[in-house]
Amino acid sequence: AQPFVYRPLSGSNAIRILILHGGSPGEPLRGKIEHTTIKTGAGYQSISYTWGSGSTPCSILLDGCSMLLTQSLFNALVRLRYPNKDRKLWADGLCINQADNKERGVQVALMPQIYTHAGKVLVHLGIEADSSELLQELLQKLEKVNYGLNDKVWGALIDVLCRPWFLRVWIIQEVILARDIRIFCGDWEL
Repeated sequence: AQPFVYRPLSGSNAIRILILHGGSPGEPLRGKIEHTTIKTGAGYQSISYTWGSGSTPCSILLDGCSMLLTQSLFNALVRLRYPNKDRKLWADGLCINQADNKERGVQVALMPQIYTHAGKVLVHLGIEADSSELLQELLQKLEKVNYGLNDKVWGALIDVLCRPWFLRVWIIQEVILARDIRIFCGDWEL
């Protein structure tokens, strides 16, 4: 497939939204990019994730053209993709032309508004670790105010809190500005 080429954005509050097409876990990622404005782009959800290294690039087909993604963004999109319908998403690594310094500067300045106007902020912590399900159990227990937690469960919490996402300064604005937030780790969601 031909490489994806960004069309320039027009207007001071213009953004791109990924329309991620539905699909099964083993199918390639497919979608299209739409231009909109922050105010009229209602209905999109922003993804908060760590970039990770670009050492193992993956791809998505956008209108039949191929675009490279980091492994972490690819994993987030695979996890967040609906099986049978499209999903409107905003992710900085895909919706901002990272090769255009001027655009990147303008878009980074718009990020507080982008996160504020998102219907939800979807936090993707990464693929599930061996003890991630213990964190889900911990949170369910805490909801019931049951403090009989063992060291293994506390270790699972520490493992999750040591993930790279929690080390990013940007998470402060992404979380504070979110109207609604969901956290994904492997197959589970909070």
